Amino acid sequence: MVHNYTSVSIALLIFCPVYMQFFLIETVKVAPRNNHESGCYMKVVDFLNQRYKSMRKAAEIVMFSPTLRGMATVTFFYKLGMSGINSVLPYYLKAVFNFNKNQFSELLMMVGMGSIFSQMVVLAILNPLVGEKVILCSAF
Repeated sequence: MVHNYTSVSIALLIFCPVYMQFFLIETVKVAPRNNHESGCYMKVVDFLNQRYKSMRKAAEIVMFSPTLRGMATVTFFYKLGMSGINSVLPYYLKAVFNFNKNQFSELLMMVGMGSIFSQMVVLAILNPLVGEKVILCSAF
């Protein structure tokens, strides 16, 4: 069953760029460049330099904004916890409660639905009452 999904995803991964290349019309005109004679090495260096500057600007924006820094911290610890749940919890539930993969997926689905409910209803009610700062701080 997994093999079929993998085959379909690989086929779509190959087909989509080919379809875009042949059947979609490019609407953005590329600006003429003055350095047609520059070598491949300089193009790679320029690309890496642009990426470094872009990543540095993004990091500076996050680090100097208290709200974004708090959000990044909350997201980091959330992802840390979820990776622990996804990697360790199945083995624990299998060993202690004899769970199978279907029961574990149902459990994760219930956790996901609970988080959706809390974000849609509970946080929508609490946000006007206590403010964003209190909600971000309570996430810890």
